[in-house]
Amino acid sequence: MERPRMNAGEQSLVRASRAVERLGQSQRAKKTGREPSGVLSLASGDPSFDTPDHIRDAGIAAIREGYTHYAPPMGDPDLRRAVAAELSTLRGGEFRPDDVLITNGAASGIYSCMVAYLNPGDEVLLHDPTYSLYSDVALSIGARPVFVPWTQALRLDMDALERAVTPKSRMLVVNNPVNPTGIVFTEAEMQLIVDFVRRHDLMLVADEAYDHLVYDGRPMISAARFEAIADRTIIINTCSKTFAMTGWRVGYAAAR
Repeated sequence: MERPRMNAGEQSLVRASRAVERLGQSQRAKKTGREPSGVLSLASGDPSFDTPDHIRDAGIAAIREGYTHYAPPMGDPDLRRAVAAELSTLRGGEFRPDDVLITNGAASGIYSCMVAYLNPGDEVLLHDPTYSLYSDVALSIGARPVFVPWTQALRLDMDALERAVTPKSRMLVVNNPVNPTGIVFTEAEMQLIVDFVRRHDLMLVADEAYDHLVYDGRPMISAARFEAIADRTIIINTCSKTFAMTGWRVGYAAAR
């Protein structure tokens, strides 16, 4: 059947969202090689090295051993145990395998927790600039992203956060280390965040995807170590950055 043609000036109801258009432009730029010579693109968080050999070898062995079927809905039990042990040992707090959901990369974890806790009209506090996916997901489910500026030094601005709170505020998303600025929160800044979410009865989503890419001996203070907000915190992480596994799509969401 021939597809009906649109008249001049008509707009199609079937069109991509702004998020899809933005991603499409990014992919086209890669294919057309528009990036000037000598310029390093920071648009995509894909490490410059390949997945380490021992991980590739383990993946190949697992495929040969038949690990190619559906996994349990919460994810592979061995992987969930490993994540819980890592969180308990290196991040602080006591995590059980039942506290861990294996996700399709960090992006899937971000989507899952927003869908679970945000209703249409709810407001989610986001720093500006930050990872663009947060606002895309919020808008897709009818929530409202509220952008909060950093200080001139790109540090946490508690006055700006306080001004952004309304009766509709439901969630604060914290990306630490920060994408795209590279800032790593100090312990004092993390404590301010802890007090803030408790004071305003907010959920805290802590995206810690870049937790191992910290330099100059700076400590990475995970939100997982703060017992006072254990009942309102979701930790998001991924194997993509630390282990250069962006194409494997393995991440997790953890909450107690």
